[in-house]
Amino acid sequence: MTSLENRISEAKKLLPAWFAAHMMTDDWTYGLMLPNGHVIAIKRVDAVTRAADGTIWLDVTLAPADDYWGGNYDPGIFGAPSTRRSASINVAHIAAAFDLVDHQEDVGHN
Repeated sequence: MTSLENRISEAKKLLPAWFAAHMMTDDWTYGLMLPNGHVIAIKRVDAVTRAADGTIWLDVTLAPADDYWGGNYDPGIFGAPSTRRSASINVAHIAAAFDLVDHQEDVGHN
């Protein structure tokens, strides 16, 4: 098994939702919605881990702030404000996970 296959296998044990493996393998821009309706834009889930206290965390690569806005600023979507794009997110604070349109020209195309 490759390193990625091992990480996906472990992620499925901790977080059996469809998005774990999908967001670890597919090159896209994804949204993680918080309970307040704000969205964290990510490029991928790098790992899913359980902390010593039992909480589950996603290690992610954030999407660049300008990667999905198409030049139209949206204060409800958070992207990486710098070139340092690694982050950890407590899964308990994610209300929904979904694919985002990653370029303005994709809007309206089915």
